[in-house]
Amino acid sequence: MIATLQDLVSAVESSNNPKIWRFEPNYKPSQSGLSNIKKYYKGLSNATYNIVLASSWGLYQIMGDNLYNMGLQVSIMDYLDDVNLQGEYYKKYVTSRNIDYSLAEIISNPASRDNFSLRYNGSIGYGVVLVDTYNRLKS
Repeated sequence: MIATLQDLVSAVESSNNPKIWRFEPNYKPSQSGLSNIKKYYKGLSNATYNIVLASSWGLYQIMGDNLYNMGLQVSIMDYLDDVNLQGEYYKKYVTSRNIDYSLAEIISNPASRDNFSLRYNGSIGYGVVLVDTYNRLKS
């Protein structure tokens, strides 16, 4: 059942699987992300750090770069093992980007949906996926 926008995003991004990750080969991690991740992983190559940062993780497919820039202080494997932590970072992410909308706002308000889609996923087309998924799963 889809009760919240967080539920809907999880259904779209990972089919509700907290262990999912996806490497984004064209993503260029930030220097701050690299500095932050090195605090929690010791002795890895820069290539490995960059793969963690340039991948999206868990239920909500948040980029490693964003997670470590928001203060994640555990390994990415510990993050994948903790659905509550994933939920905390989803809330932290949408709040920091000023897109902490309700499910009703996303479904009924195209302006809110477009803003969320652009700031969460980078594409207005993401809003169509959200609404289509909601309509398919609501019954």
